[in-house]
Amino acid sequence: MWRLRDLLNLKSFSAAIWTLLIEELLIFGARQPSLDNRPWSPQLLLISMVSSNFAGSMETRSQRVGFPDVGPFLCKLSRYYISFFDISLQRTEKIREWHIRYGPIICIGPKEVSVATPTLMREIYGSAGGYAKSKYFDHFVAYGERALFAIRPYEDHRERRKVIASFYHDVSKASVENHINERVDRVIGQIDRRQGDPPIDVFSLTSHFAFDIISRLLYGKRHCSRTIGVDGEERQILHDLKKAQLWGPVKFDMPSLYGFIRFLLSLLNCLPSPLHADEDLMRWNYNKINDVLAHSGGATTDVREDSLLHRLLNATNPDGKKLSLNYITSELYDNLNAAEITVAVSLTYIIYHLSENPKWQTRIREEILGLPCEVNGFPSFTSINSAPIMEAFIREVYRVNPGTGGHAERVVPSGGKIYDGIYIPEGIRITASTIALHHDATIFTSPDVFDPTRWLGRTPSQARTLDRSLIPFGYGARICAGKLLATMEIKLLIARLYVRYETRVDPCSKTTRQSMAQYATHDSVPRGLRCDITFHLIEDGNGEGQQTSERVRVREE
Repeated sequence: MWRLRDLLNLKSFSAAIWTLLIEELLIFGARQPSLDNRPWSPQLLLISMVSSNFAGSMETRSQRVGFPDVGPFLCKLSRYYISFFDISLQRTEKIREWHIRYGPIICIGPKEVSVATPTLMREIYGSAGGYAKSKYFDHFVAYGERALFAIRPYEDHRERRKVIASFYHDVSKASVENHINERVDRVIGQIDRRQGDPPIDVFSLTSHFAFDIISRLLYGKRHCSRTIGVDGEERQILHDLKKAQLWGPVKFDMPSLYGFIRFLLSLLNCLPSPLHADEDLMRWNYNKINDVLAHSGGATTDVREDSLLHRLLNATNPDGKKLSLNYITSELYDNLNAAEITVAVSLTYIIYHLSENPKWQTRIREEILGLPCEVNGFPSFTSINSAPIMEAFIREVYRVNPGTGGHAERVVPSGGKIYDGIYIPEGIRITASTIALHHDATIFTSPDVFDPTRWLGRTPSQARTLDRSLIPFGYGARICAGKLLATMEIKLLIARLYVRYETRVDPCSKTTRQSMAQYATHDSVPRGLRCDITFHLIEDGNGEGQQTSERVRVREE
């Protein structure tokens, strides 16, 4: 393959390269399944782009001493090549393929690099490096303010994280576990009431479950959602947000085009609801905060102390000033959005894989039944969290189906860096490929095989090796602040479900391995945007089902 520097003197090179690019896009596009939720063809979209950045990208790359010379040839010429795979919702798998072919450090754009080793991942995400986030995170600015997730400079993020992290560290309190168990009871009540009905879409059900929990923690008990049992506005917003994920790459990669599509569809009075789902959730969040403040008479000290809203209203900046209400609104919006989809995707894939593996249902059920029970008749989260079989299964689900689209971009700091002997200049975007790390054959034997036993019976050294390459919640200073809360929600629900039910994928539904493959959206949602599961009550003679039904009735509000 030619190197870029050998081509710089060819004056007529542009036309030939763009012909090659178009051929590549057409060939790839012909192999891809149609995207029913988007009324356009990604390959035609890419072909229609102008190549105005071509000469500039070539000149810039020619000045970069040591810039990675490995990777797809077209990636080195234009950012539109990786953009095509973004729009086709194939980015993560394509980058994994490239890492297998080219190695652990590859060029995926004229100013973008991907890495796929635990050491390099820890370098770019670890606290010591202090890497800033890229401009990609500008897309998550809301209400004119940057929530913690969207703060780019490392130092600013570290200062603001103290307030948010301290709140989520407190979720280990018994009161939070009780809140989660109340919502678990409601989920079980919904499933019990639908016995004998068609299969249940667990992607929607777990979305409602996670949304109700996070809204309880953000706004307090009086103002939280009750989506599990009430078919209201919130359900429609959550449904639209799932479909909106398919438009995310266009919105992020080509905001002008996305804005034009929205404008045109608005003129035609046919703007699909997923295209304004983000605004709908922003409005819902804004109204909730106003409701809370109105109920407290405008006194911030009267807002419930167990809510994040209370914590932020009474927090201050380093200069002693109160946080702005716009920032607080932005922070709650980001937490609301992220906490719902992260837990919903994780739970959906855990339930799906358990439904495909009945023997593991039995193993987890027996493990949970062997744990000591609390006064409510169920094991505590502390006990469940130490159960190795459940932990192994969940880890394997995280490995195979991580809830991330691989856009955790950082910027190489001033002066540039040397990675495995390759110098990369400052300002280059650099990302660790989660899916490539999770499928590294040198770490995970038979990486394409779903095998929870790989996490069991390991020596401490072997376990550390596996753990170093597993990053479903990120790594380092910017690791997901709500990781503990998400773990509590996931494990408490799974433990209760599989003591009570056996599950199967409904053979008559459209839920298949193909529909459960992940799109490379921001949160890696399943292609079918649903997962139909049948629940069968286990008859154990202990009256557990009756006890649960009684508990659900007592806790109904």
